[in-house]
Amino acid sequence: MINVGMYLRLSLSDSDLGRDNKDESNSIESQRLLIRMYLEKKEEFDGKVIEYVDDGYSGTNFNRPAFKKMIEDAKKGVIQVIIVKDLSRFGRDYLGVGDYLEQVFPSLGIRFIALNSNYDSNNYQGQTLDLDTSISNLINSMYSKDISKKIVSSLHSMWKAGINTISCPPYGYKKGPDKKWIIDSPAGDVVKDIFHLAAKGKTIRQICDDLNDRKIPTPAEYIMDKDNDDPRTFTIKCKELLWDKNRIHSILKNYSYTGVAVLGNRKRLVVGSARSKKAPDNEKYYIEDDHPPIVSKEMFYKAQSAIRTCKKNGVRNPQNNPLCGKVICGNCGLKMNYRLGTEDKIYCPHSIAAGKHTKCKNIYYDARRIESYVYYCLKQQVKTILALSKSMKKENAANKSLLEEREKKLNAAIKTADEERIRLYEQYANGHIPKEKYLNEKEQLNANREKAQKEIEIFEKESDDINNFLFESERLSNRVTSKKEKKKLTKEIADAYIESVTIIDEDHLEIVFKFEDIIDVFLKRAADEVKSDTNATPAES
Repeated sequence: MINVGMYLRLSLSDSDLGRDNKDESNSIESQRLLIRMYLEKKEEFDGKVIEYVDDGYSGTNFNRPAFKKMIEDAKKGVIQVIIVKDLSRFGRDYLGVGDYLEQVFPSLGIRFIALNSNYDSNNYQGQTLDLDTSISNLINSMYSKDISKKIVSSLHSMWKAGINTISCPPYGYKKGPDKKWIIDSPAGDVVKDIFHLAAKGKTIRQICDDLNDRKIPTPAEYIMDKDNDDPRTFTIKCKELLWDKNRIHSILKNYSYTGVAVLGNRKRLVVGSARSKKAPDNEKYYIEDDHPPIVSKEMFYKAQSAIRTCKKNGVRNPQNNPLCGKVICGNCGLKMNYRLGTEDKIYCPHSIAAGKHTKCKNIYYDARRIESYVYYCLKQQVKTILALSKSMKKENAANKSLLEEREKKLNAAIKTADEERIRLYEQYANGHIPKEKYLNEKEQLNANREKAQKEIEIFEKESDDINNFLFESERLSNRVTSKKEKKKLTKEIADAYIESVTIIDEDHLEIVFKFEDIIDVFLKRAADEVKSDTNATPAES
């Protein structure tokens, strides 16, 4: 049975489909219809069709949620074929698309089809891409880069003309009826107060404590307030809503509060990449008197003395650390940092940034101790998985013939229902049975067929789940117990199997494993079977 992954993508640049006679052929619905029509004509694709949709994502990179889920399913064997409308829907990165077509998919045994590009990987077994496909792929990449350059060029032209393109004004401002920024009280008063305190010689730490002492709502609290008409919505990452040094620092550094619009603050390193860097001052655009000032320029420069006394932290999280980006503070919910030294430590940056009002513990935890705890728990989970795997293999072996026989009967029932529907229609068409009887019997046949089909789908899903579990358990066991692996947590193992580690205190951790959902499914299944056996009558037992 061959399962198909249907990949659909619509980029932000296509968001105005249907306006100004713009081609609608790339819409999600159009892509879906084209692929469905193709699949209906191909009997070889007899399995499930799984849909993956990235709506509003650029094709210049592969950092798209549905795309990543599709690749994970391909690695697990959930799908065997991937179909797209054309190569540009799959991606516009020439080198990246080539890597997937020539290396990744062949190694996974995935058949890839791009309908309008006339590409089917089955036609290129052991060969490189033909000239037409390579040129098409290259043109898609060049087209995307050309569009990006035109957008940047258009923005620069608007900035030179004195047009402010910033969609969301900073805290302290809001957009007026004519889209111009106006001062938003009382947030504007808070900004003015911050600058006045800094100009008087207060440090960022003192300003932070003063605002928290007075219980001034943070920018996030203010914007999320129901009584506030600000249209912005976002997810608050920190569970503890306090003013911190980072927020005060960003306000004091924002030159926009002097009434000058500052544009082009950051520039992308590579076209299509999400990575960017801070633009030098001489490359920025400044629009004088763009909006009413909250503070004067003299006040702004005077307040900078508070920033100069603030020590700037260096890079604290080396990428080769096993739990880099995975350790979370149990109080504020933010990611914790590493501090390297003779003994590596893990600490919560919010405990330092928010000051005396935070409930985050200002403790430097021993990184090696945390990593050893996590590795120990991982190995215990592996033991649980191996026990489940062993039990499941025995159960599969015992029930294999029964399940095959049951599936044969269900397929036979479906075939019989299909034959009966044809016979019934012929009887109705020849006038041998009345319409009412035909419709009643047809409805019953359809119900029987649907019931049998659903049972088959349940069997197939259970079979897929079991095979995935056995595959993952074997891979995990081999990885963790391998003699090649050191007897400690490595970054490779952590990235593969650890979702997050929440530090409650020195002796209490909450670890989320990436395979927990798999274990939960089969533990529940085992519990249901035990419950079923317990409820059975003596005769049934």
